[in-house]
Amino acid sequence: MKTKYHLLIIQILFSIAAFSQVPQKQITISLSPIVTANGKYYFNERRVRFDEISFLMKTLNDDRIDHQFKVIQTLIDVRRPIILASVVYVLSTSGNGQSSSNNIETNRNVMIGTIIFAGLTDLVNEHLKRKIIMRYNSIVLQPGASILPGNGFSIGVRMRL
Repeated sequence: MKTKYHLLIIQILFSIAAFSQVPQKQITISLSPIVTANGKYYFNERRVRFDEISFLMKTLNDDRIDHQFKVIQTLIDVRRPIILASVVYVLSTSGNGQSSSNNIETNRNVMIGTIIFAGLTDLVNEHLKRKIIMRYNSIVLQPGASILPGNGFSIGVRMRL
C-alpha cells in the first residue's frame, strides 16, 4: 500500500518538474487601438470581449487605468454578496407558507431594489470600461509612443507555449 503512494508521489513530482522546465518564449504584441461600436469591442478587426483585452490595458501600468480596474473589481465584489443576500432573504421569508400582503410587498421591494442596484452597477462598470478604452487608445495612438514601427507600440509578454 505504501509503495503505491510512494509511486504516486514520485510520478506527481516528476510531472511537476517536467512542466516547470518548459522553456518560456517571449512574444511581442503590437498594440492597436480598440474600436467600440454598439457596445461591442473590436481589436485588430476582430470582435473580442472586454475580459479578453483587459490584460493589454493592464500592461501599460497607467495609474488611471489601474484605478478604474480596481473600482470595477470593487463594484463586482460588493454586488455579488448583496444580490445573494437579497435572494436568500426573499427565499427564506417566502418559504414559510404564510403569504401575508406585507411579506409579499417587502419581498417585491427587496427584489426591485436589488434589480435597480444591479442595473446601476452595470451602468457604472460600462462607463468605466469606456473610460479605460479611451485612455488606452489615447496612450496607444500618441505620436512618438511606438517602440517599433507601426501602429501603437509593442510590449513583450512571457507565456508558456
